[in-house]
Amino acid sequence: MPTHHRQLAALNADALIQQAQAIGEQTAALVCAIFDGEQHPEQQKRTVLGILRLHREYGARLEAACRRALFLQAHSLQSVRSILKHRLDEAELPAASEVLPVAVHSKSFHFPADVVSRGVKQGSVLLKAGQDVLFGILSCLPLCGSPRHARSFPTHP
Repeated sequence: MPTHHRQLAALNADALIQQAQAIGEQTAALVCAIFDGEQHPEQQKRTVLGILRLHREYGARLEAACRRALFLQAHSLQSVRSILKHRLDEAELPAASEVLPVAVHSKSFHFPADVVSRGVKQGSVLLKAGQDVLFGILSCLPLCGSPRHARSFPTHP
């Protein structure tokens, strides 16, 4: 195994969480959220190491950036780096009433069975109503073989 792989494998999640706690409470909470995520454990460690490395460049601003990342549920190194780069850590967080709901983009998310069955029933009613409207519109249109259209299209024997 290459040296850098061995070093990464030797890292302990608890030790990384302790390093994050030394920076601040929000940073530790973000690191815990990353370790609770669905990424591969080695990728989680690399993400956490990148976030801890940002402390060297940005110092105390990292704590505010981690607070915003947690608020936005953006648990990635790229998100934290973007927050710091665009100085969004210095902006006020929006009030709870101004926040839009967050879409769930997880493959493991499933709607409860009663919601699905209710949606299917409502969808079938809407589909039936749509079919009735469509057939009503089509019945009003003249057919191509009608005598009115026979004059506009020449017939060939």
